Amino acid sequence: MDFSAPCGTPVRAIGDGVVAEVDGPHGSPPHNVVVDHAGNLSSLYGHLRVRSSLRVGQRVTRGQVIGQSGDSQGTCVSAPHLHLELRDRSHQRFFNPLPFIAADWNSLALAGSFGRGYEYDLTQPRRWQTPDSQPAALRGGPLLNEYRQPWPPAAGGRGEARRPGRPDAGNGTRRHPSVPRGPERRVLPRRGVDAGFPRAAVPGRPPARGSTGIYQVAATGGAVTRRFSSVAFFSPALKWAVRPGSGEATTLERLSDGRRFTLPTSGANVTWTAAETRLAYARSDTSGNYDRRVTRMFVADAFGAPRQVATLPGGSIHGWVNDSTLLLSGKPSASARDRDLFTLNTRTGARRTLRTALGFRSVTISPDGRQVAYTVAFDSAARNGLWVQGTASGAPSELIRIPFVSPTIRNFTGLSAPRPEPVFLLLASARIERALQPIQSESV
Repeated sequence: MDFSAPCGTPVRAIGDGVVAEVDGPHGSPPHNVVVDHAGNLSSLYGHLRVRSSLRVGQRVTRGQVIGQSGDSQGTCVSAPHLHLELRDRSHQRFFNPLPFIAADWNSLALAGSFGRGYEYDLTQPRRWQTPDSQPAALRGGPLLNEYRQPWPPAAGGRGEARRPGRPDAGNGTRRHPSVPRGPERRVLPRRGVDAGFPRAAVPGRPPARGSTGIYQVAATGGAVTRRFSSVAFFSPALKWAVRPGSGEATTLERLSDGRRFTLPTSGANVTWTAAETRLAYARSDTSGNYDRRVTRMFVADAFGAPRQVATLPGGSIHGWVNDSTLLLSGKPSASARDRDLFTLNTRTGARRTLRTALGFRSVTISPDGRQVAYTVAFDSAARNGLWVQGTASGAPSELIRIPFVSPTIRNFTGLSAPRPEPVFLLLASARIERALQPIQSESV
């Protein structure tokens, strides 16, 4: 499990034990510590900032500081986090750390999601889709997510999600004979699918062995019906079905008449305008330092050809402000520390910088496109916090100072001048609920 944290955050042992390795062969660079515990368990703490002062054979107690968190890219601004693993002492079996640690995991999962998720196996689409349901893994064992019907399909030829009942087409999706069907296979993360914890149960559910598809049921219960007979990424207004292929091509189908066209997205997410007549997508380099990888942004009209509108190191598309203007973020150069959050008119090229900071999370545009809410974390005290800002004019307005937690914003509807009662839904941990009361928020 990866825990996002600023470089230098104290790392504490999760239980009593004996230090087995300091910068040993089983860890994650640049520095790491392995602690052996009772019950044939070992905990590994990776990507530490500096070499730990602990010695092999030294006893540690639960909660004792054993190091400082660092960055897997070695920069302290690219991907600062702690890498935690729970293994057996032979380092052959790997266990999900979540059930072993008494924490408020549901609240922690809401703190600044990075948008990563789990690949689906369409033969069992609800299995292993949450962090608390991950099975154990075995070193040297069979490939863990070589599914017969993967969704979304991996760009570059890992296989295309096949319709239920379709015979194996020999296109790379066949399960190797040695791959078991039992619980030893683990889901590996993929982008584009929700990886949050289960939400409140809704009365009714699709039949366990029913046809694969997209189902719907009223929030109050009732009959379960199949809305769509095939799996796809659907546009917000349900006008389009987006189906990535196994290579660069993605097929987009207009649901009203079945008309289709393709774009070379390489499986990237597609962002639609409110009218769903235009779209945008980004393609990033797949190697190199995370926040220095060059990202190329493209726009296209429905049934039109794509046109590149921006090239940014560490770039992201956050959405459309209106039918011609995108909200983007990225670094001015690969060596720059900070990112700019800015609007870009895709027709004229006009650009307006809204904010500069180390990074932006939970960027959410109001439905009318006039305002944007976002959080800044792991930056200076003056920059960290939850902010709202006009997309056309005005300086950022701080709603709340958040020293560490980066909240997830959902359903941001905008603020009414002069900001008497901010109206948005903020999913936050219990530790900041009291601080949110003065600004009329609702904590879920």
